Amino acid sequence: MNDPEIFLNPCALCKRRKGERLCDYIVDYTSVIFYRSSNDFLGQERHTTCDLPMCTDCATKYNGHDFCPHHKKIHEQVRKQPTEQLERARQQEQIRQLNEYKKLEQNK
Repeated sequence: MNDPEIFLNPCALCKRRKGERLCDYIVDYTSVIFYRSSNDFLGQERHTTCDLPMCTDCATKYNGHDFCPHHKKIHEQVRKQPTEQLERARQQEQIRQLNEYKKLEQNK
């Protein structure tokens, strides 16, 4: 006999098991400009995650995070992206920003 609890929160992917995990892939970043208190600042949510309910069989674990199959594919593509050319461009931008900061400091 099936567990009747499964109908309360089924896995969105297989629909056969209970959704015990939520997809942790960050889908949006949020930030407020003005805070009324330090508690508001510390208590804020800084990002929104996918939160697709999944069973343990359908979820993929990566460094302590659970990903749905869709976001697992995206995460794998992003991890493959940095090529030597992109890394060189990133380093050049960091050097440019550092030089700009030094010029600002000299003009003070």
